[in-house]
Amino acid sequence: MRGESSRVDLRNSGTRAAPFRYVGYAGLLVLSILFIVDHPASAYWVLAGFSVVWPGLLEVLRRSVVDSARIALGTHALECSVLGFLLVWCELPLWPMTSIVLLLLVGASAQGGLGFLLPGIAALTVGALLAGGFDPLALPAAPPEITALSIFLLYVFVLGIAMVSFRQAQRLHASRLRAHGQSASLELLNSRLARYLPQPLCHLLAQAPAARQAPQHRWVCVAFIDVVGFSQFVQTRAAAEIIDILDDYLEAIADLIELHQGVLSKMLGDGVLVYFPETDDRLVDARACIRMCLALEPVLEALRRKWRDRGQLVNLQTRVGVASGYCAIGDWGGSRRLDYTVIGAAVNLASRLQQEARVGGTLICAATAALLEGNRATGEVELGSQQMFIIKGFGEVQAFPLVPGVTSAKVRA
Repeated sequence: MRGESSRVDLRNSGTRAAPFRYVGYAGLLVLSILFIVDHPASAYWVLAGFSVVWPGLLEVLRRSVVDSARIALGTHALECSVLGFLLVWCELPLWPMTSIVLLLLVGASAQGGLGFLLPGIAALTVGALLAGGFDPLALPAAPPEITALSIFLLYVFVLGIAMVSFRQAQRLHASRLRAHGQSASLELLNSRLARYLPQPLCHLLAQAPAARQAPQHRWVCVAFIDVVGFSQFVQTRAAAEIIDILDDYLEAIADLIELHQGVLSKMLGDGVLVYFPETDDRLVDARACIRMCLALEPVLEALRRKWRDRGQLVNLQTRVGVASGYCAIGDWGGSRRLDYTVIGAAVNLASRLQQEARVGGTLICAATAALLEGNRATGEVELGSQQMFIIKGFGEVQAFPLVPGVTSAKVRA
């Protein structure tokens, strides 16, 4: 990622270097004119012409050719070599030559950092050697006004760089503030979205945000919990009270599911779909589901006391259906909308058994009962007598009511 960002920056290097180049060549033009006035040699005319033609030529090339890092580096090396040749060939005095070289190298640094600075120094050296070499002691003395102008150009250029650096620091600081604000907003949004999604999906999205979770077929134990008579309750209560009661109930159910390591797949109004995915032993999930079902009534009783203390005489009761089998867990939907949930016959059977269960009771399918068979002798799970139901889509179905007489401590043993 860092390399990609560097390539993007260098792609626009010509635009960034243009102000430095214009200032540098403007100073070179002024110095050349002063030299022409003082010593009208042809070499100074060449230097003046180069300082006029070269920036315009580079601007035309930049606009007509793709502004890539490779082209920018090539033109910069050519520029340094030609200028190094001209400076030595024209035998400029030390201060003007130093000013022009520094302006050129500063522009190279602004253009691409060390990646442009080092090739620029090498190209300047090559150009100077082609012109016959550079001997500082043999350079002619410059008139005082030209020396003063050269030093003045350096000061102006340094101040310009300071102002540019300050503006860049301001922009960087503003960008960091915006990034921090956006990061805080994203964290707040993610934490809020996480409350709408099943916990396993949050972990999967954290590991692979862009990957779609293809449905996987796994053995699961499913429970469907529904409030009895909730439609009548809604018709006889105020909307504000319904919101309070339903929020308390769903929050308590969510805590209960998390306590028993289940997955809250959906909240369908007052109905809740829970599943326990396959672990090393299917019995572990089945027992966890049964523990949750047995702990449901104590949770409801605690809610009734809470509501009674608030003056709300509410007596919510539930029915639960439990079924086990192979289901598909993953993303379902198209390109516009996805839903991460569990789909399979066990889900439908749990929903149907919930409708057949008595008020406050739990009906368990034959497959789940078979898993629990080995634990019935120890008293950890107690099931009632087998019952037969005719269920749409399944035909004749065997089910067993869960006997609520087992204490919570005994179930946890």
